[in-house]
Amino acid sequence: MTFFFPAAPGVTDHGAPRLLRHDPEGVTLRLKPLDTKVHLAGRLTLTDHGGQVDALSMGAAPGAVAAGPAAPGLGPVLAFSGAV
Repeated sequence: MTFFFPAAPGVTDHGAPRLLRHDPEGVTLRLKPLDTKVHLAGRLTLTDHGGQVDALSMGAAPGAVAAGPAAPGLGPVLAFSGAV
């Protein structure tokens, strides 16, 4: 299970689908922004099948999803995209 909690109110459409994709390259979480020019920051929580919860502070600038590992040592790549 994955949840994203924006640091500021009114930056994402909470009613829109949140699409999570994972592959050998990493993980992509697609959110629908309310303003495509705003830097997105917040906390991402990930819960595995055993109930272990991990939380990461994340930030993403508007634009295309970056290719390849963006943060060595974090394991999967976590990227955000404004497209839904």
